Amino acid sequence: MRRTVSWVPWALSLAGAVAAAADRDDDKPKPCLSMSLPEARAVAISRDGKYAGAGDLEAFHVLVSGLAPTGFLKFSFRPVHMAPHPDRALFAVAAGNAHLVDMATRKAVGELEPATWFVAWRRGGAELLGIDYDNAVHVWDAATRKELLKWSLPLGKKVSSRFEDYADAAGLLALGFDDGSVRVFDVADGRQVSRFDAHPAEGEIEMSGMALSPDGRLVATCDYGQVKLWDAATGEIKRRLAVKGGLASLVRFYAGGRRLAVANHVGSGYGFDFLDAETGERVARAALTGHDAVESWDMAFADSEEPTILFLANETVYLCPWSAASGKGPGIQVPYGSPEP
Repeated sequence: MRRTVSWVPWALSLAGAVAAAADRDDDKPKPCLSMSLPEARAVAISRDGKYAGAGDLEAFHVLVSGLAPTGFLKFSFRPVHMAPHPDRALFAVAAGNAHLVDMATRKAVGELEPATWFVAWRRGGAELLGIDYDNAVHVWDAATRKELLKWSLPLGKKVSSRFEDYADAAGLLALGFDDGSVRVFDVADGRQVSRFDAHPAEGEIEMSGMALSPDGRLVATCDYGQVKLWDAATGEIKRRLAVKGGLASLVRFYAGGRRLAVANHVGSGYGFDFLDAETGERVARAALTGHDAVESWDMAFADSEEPTILFLANETVYLCPWSAASGKGPGIQVPYGSPEP
């Protein structure tokens, strides 16, 4: 497989930023790393926070290792979706066929057919799930690349590739549609577990994000003003969480499903609201002033409930450690944002 290695000047400036951060007090916010990546459309970070990847219209990029600039390695396939392995330095990349990239050695180590637009790891990373462009679900053995399961989604139209999530512990796949409906499937046999109208498309209010809790019990959906939590098995709405003064556009469970991270557009910038999934209380907010769009994002929780946030905005990729160690709230502060209480 052809690949191109490119080292870029930003590595030197970022090395200085990292060194300067090390000299500061431990309780002070650490700076974000950033790099320009025109036409980028998706980002993902490994669960330990050591490896990040981004996809643009031409290539898959290995960006950083352990918050230290290393330049980036460019693979000549075009990603539409990425999934970090649960505990290895391995990314599955849906880019035409499903590609496996070892992030530690910077090598492509496998390729699976057919072409897929969504990938996810099953059974702790022993298996790989993919959805192809004919809406068939495939499951492969990750080591032998042998196909273990295949079934077709019983749908009359294409799934919206903006709304999908998979919960490994429960073996459930949740898919959303442009009309605001959600369907949940048992991957083992293709059985539809539930279907419900989460955000019926009426006027300008429609579903803007969706997530499945790690245990498969809850589906979180958001529109431009609230987050709704649903029983994944029955489709019954459990509770509504208001998003104060903002436009919720993306949602994600974390901390074992006890909390929600919501990308929230407020005024001229974006932020991440961290909510208690039970009460809806805002635990913290990471403000990203000056960003008028967050197109893609991912989070790693290497040490605790405080994530490293990787996000894409205005053709630039940002990698930001979030810390509340000082007691002053989020640490996304230098130089691209500021904390709020």
